[in-house]
Amino acid sequence: MTQLLGTESDELVLDPSWWSWAGAHGGLLVAEAVRHAVRALEIPPGRGLRSVSVQLLSTVGPEPVRLAPSVLRHGGTATSVALRADQGGEPKVVGHAVFGASRPHDVTAQATAAPRVVPPESAPPVPGATGVVPFSRHFEFRSADGSMPLVGAEEAQLTAWFRMIEPTAVDAAQAVMLLDAMAPAVFARLHAPVAVPTLDFAVHVHAPLDEEPVPPGGWLLGRQRAVSAADGWEVDDGTLWDQAGRLLATARQLRRVL
Repeated sequence: MTQLLGTESDELVLDPSWWSWAGAHGGLLVAEAVRHAVRALEIPPGRGLRSVSVQLLSTVGPEPVRLAPSVLRHGGTATSVALRADQGGEPKVVGHAVFGASRPHDVTAQATAAPRVVPPESAPPVPGATGVVPFSRHFEFRSADGSMPLVGAEEAQLTAWFRMIEPTAVDAAQAVMLLDAMAPAVFARLHAPVAVPTLDFAVHVHAPLDEEPVPPGGWLLGRQRAVSAADGWEVDDGTLWDQAGRLLATARQLRRVL
């Protein structure tokens, strides 16, 4: 998937099979920036990723990417980190992440329940889902509720079961990447694909995935819903559940519709 240039290196080379529209897949780049921050800053075990919010400033090409995380604050239960990825001397990704320890508490709530959908074994494959951008070939997609991309639907929403062709455990960083794996919600309303790059990407992790990752090979349920789309811009909400209906992570993306 990716290659770090040496065990102590801050440079990352992204596999071309993980390209998106015109460059590297943004979700993968953010996930790798998070993983590198954990290693480079020696985030203590037990402090899992709770949130990450970044701006994707411009396309990332095939050259090495330099990752430069730094600690903003290290407290008793949380560590705040600044994230940065440069290429060719120019900033490509800037943002921050929060890592926090779990602890027992009486307050619990989950407002976003998994929708009632057909099981993955009965769900039909999404036609052409792996042919629009290169990175999609790493996934298998099945429509969970009948919604399909590029059918001119009235509603800008897509709900799908999906999993990676090469099974991988889903920790918090992997969940970040997966929330950028499905087609943009506006694709449900289109008849032909267009480039819809992400400029702003924010993820919140709801399950302790760094402590209890989803085992490899399991189906995940994802939903992309357009909060709004107008004037060449789209705001998407993304949600990720495991097969048992446990809420794993949510995201909001600001996209350009080109």
